[in-house]
Amino acid sequence: MSDPPMTPRTQSAPSPPWGEGAHRANIERVDHYEGWYKTDAQAAAAAALVKKVGAEHLIVSTDCGQTSNVYPTDCLALAARRLRDHGVTQRELDLMYKTNPAQLLGLPLL
Repeated sequence: MSDPPMTPRTQSAPSPPWGEGAHRANIERVDHYEGWYKTDAQAAAAAALVKKVGAEHLIVSTDCGQTSNVYPTDCLALAARRLRDHGVTQRELDLMYKTNPAQLLGLPLL
């Protein structure tokens, strides 16, 4: 015997958690480069992703900080350096590290 079909429930959408001026975003993990700041080939692939997708659509984040890994701030600095070494511009880095996260959270740009 099969389960009865699910009937969709309709309800009013809750108020959005983002503030005035913030942007709603579809957040999707585009790719995962574990330790990509460590090897040339992985850094080149990450830089190619930035060029393909566009820095205006990306946010750089990290899960570094485990006892076997570098501190998160060091990891982000290493990643920026590796991206820069492979042709990512300072403007693109600023977008991914500063502007996009601030806009997503509705924070003022400094």
